[in-house]
Amino acid sequence: LSGAILGIILAVIMNWKSIHSAIQYCWSGKLGKTKYSWDKTIYRSPLISRWVAISMPLLLLGNEALFLISNNTYGALVEMEIDLGDQVITPDPIFKFGLANSVRDMWNAQVYALAVLIAMFSAAWPHLKLGAMYFCWFAPPEILNRSNMSFMVSWLDALGKWSLIDTFVMVLFMVSFAFDLELADNLKVYVTVKPDIGFYTFLYATMLSLFLGHGLAYYWKLVDGKLVVPKDIKNSTLAKPVMNQTFSTAKGKFTFTYLGNALVVLSILVSLIASCVACYDKVMNFEFKGLTGAILEKSDPGSSTAAYSVLDIFSALPEKSGMGNDAGIVSIQYSFLFFTLAMPVIFIVMLLCMWCFPLPAKFQHTLNALLEVAQAWSALEVFAIAIAASLLEIQQFATFIIGSSCDTINAYLEENAGTRLDGDDSCFDVIATLRAPSWTLFLAVFLLIFFCLPLTRLIGSVIEGDDHMNKN
Repeated sequence: LSGAILGIILAVIMNWKSIHSAIQYCWSGKLGKTKYSWDKTIYRSPLISRWVAISMPLLLLGNEALFLISNNTYGALVEMEIDLGDQVITPDPIFKFGLANSVRDMWNAQVYALAVLIAMFSAAWPHLKLGAMYFCWFAPPEILNRSNMSFMVSWLDALGKWSLIDTFVMVLFMVSFAFDLELADNLKVYVTVKPDIGFYTFLYATMLSLFLGHGLAYYWKLVDGKLVVPKDIKNSTLAKPVMNQTFSTAKGKFTFTYLGNALVVLSILVSLIASCVACYDKVMNFEFKGLTGAILEKSDPGSSTAAYSVLDIFSALPEKSGMGNDAGIVSIQYSFLFFTLAMPVIFIVMLLCMWCFPLPAKFQHTLNALLEVAQAWSALEVFAIAIAASLLEIQQFATFIIGSSCDTINAYLEENAGTRLDGDDSCFDVIATLRAPSWTLFLAVFLLIFFCLPLTRLIGSVIEGDDHMNKN
């Protein structure tokens, strides 16, 4: 319920312009008098084949079904294995992560920031996005005019990746909660966080939602006439670099000066370097404390502390999950790297090329569409927000997961441990912190959100503008 409420608030804020127009329209009394142009909807457009027109809403319904399955199944299980040498005992899972129970448990544990983020972006936003896409597919221009439709479709496409918040939080839990304890020669304990069916269905449903968002954006541009290329433009004709184009705004036209272009190029290069360095540098630190940390240190000095980069998390997932080269964990592993490193780099490189170089005019629309796709799949900023929220509150949530299981041990430790546990008299504790190099990550995120995204929109406005061909 809290996720739905927060999602509704987010949707209202993001689409206030369209909502305000709809309210004014209804208040004017025209709602019941208007004759709607149903033949001008995307669904009824003669430019779209019937099988596409029918397939899109069916795919949206299938996508919604996948999200509902993921919401009502467990996403990850905290499991323990006790190795006695000649026998391995596997008790029931210590804790089961599901989207609904995770939000509830996080809220009960007073981990409010993480609960709100997951409820808003992973519980509510995926369903709101699919509903909005369904609405766009069938809405006549009298209800959703051209300007509002373009705005809505564009931002639905760009913001779909924020559903991945929960996925990235679970990945962090996989590496942070996993540990091996060697208590004696014939007594070892392995604790892992393993993905379950809900994790996979949510990840794949999010990917499908991104693909459908691209499909909606493409067909709307086709219907709106933004993909029409004059027949006199030859394949060999090169358009001027976007940096040399004239840009139109409500306040008039402008061009970039040499200094302005130099600053734009410099900012793109800084974004690229910061994104690469941020994925290579160890930006976060996990330290096991209490009795667990002491045992880890005794059995393997230094093992109670681990620092991770994006590449480290990628490499550690098979081992930390205890699943080895299982196809499921490998798919999570490479999806994680794809969203956090590959696509941000591809997006920024494409942005640099689109801005600086003369490209074939015949294919400008295609290249611009690919740039928007790369931006939609570039999720380093989503991962950074997941890191910030998780690291701030992971200790508190870990304590909640353990619950009362360690109460007896904790009471004994408080009476007898003295200073041997550095004042952390508990059976299990984990402290997560950001490391100094993390500034590169947040610099990259700042540039991706507040520079690269607006620049992508600016490039699109030139290429898809009614008179952009006349400027070449």
